[in-house]
Amino acid sequence: MVPIGWVAVGDPAEVLLPDEHERIWAIPEPLDFPGTVFSLEWEAPDVLMPKLTERYTAFLKGHATDTKC
Repeated sequence: MVPIGWVAVGDPAEVLLPDEHERIWAIPEPLDFPGTVFSLEWEAPDVLMPKLTERYTAFLKGHATDTKC
């Protein structure tokens, strides 16, 4: 169970306080999420995040007319 406001990362998962940025980041960093999922190079967050948001938006827009089964 992960308490509200906490973060679970890793395998096996560690439950961490959200202010433990360095420990939280150290676990998924080697997975290269932007490169693996979006084929984007790592950049400063203020440059990378708008690019990720554009890709997410384009993907989700394709589901705008989906209906619940």
